[in-house]
Amino acid sequence: MLRTKGWGFSSLWTYGLAFLVGLLASPGRAQDQETPIEQPLTPLAGQAVSLQAPTTVFQGQSVEIVLQVRNGQGEPLDGVPVAFQVDPTWSWEASVFPSRTMTQQGIARVQFRADRIGVVDVMAGVGPITKRAAVGVVSQHNTGRSW
Repeated sequence: MLRTKGWGFSSLWTYGLAFLVGLLASPGRAQDQETPIEQPLTPLAGQAVSLQAPTTVFQGQSVEIVLQVRNGQGEPLDGVPVAFQVDPTWSWEASVFPSRTMTQQGIARVQFRADRIGVVDVMAGVGPITKRAAVGVVSQHNTGRSW
């Protein structure tokens, strides 16, 4: 049997429960956290989605890929979820980070890196819209420069 100095088990349990209820009921706790507002993206709303990626990168080099989302009036959309990925056949040799993000001022940015030479497709999904960019990965050793 659990015994503490002057406190029985039921007293501790009651005190703990009252403390927990007090924490949950205290005003202002829920307002302290900001929750991003996701804006729905429908194919009929006239959004403009563009993916900007370099056409060529060096093997092992990290580069930025940018997706822009604008509404029918050309204004940037904030808080739109975007999912990025590389062609699944490249999943062991290429990556995007982070793979999921949200637009800020209409822009979602990720880092892309590939460790194999070739052409890799990078896709970005925004609701029902998918944009694709082909990125050529070349060797750093064949730059034509002599050091």
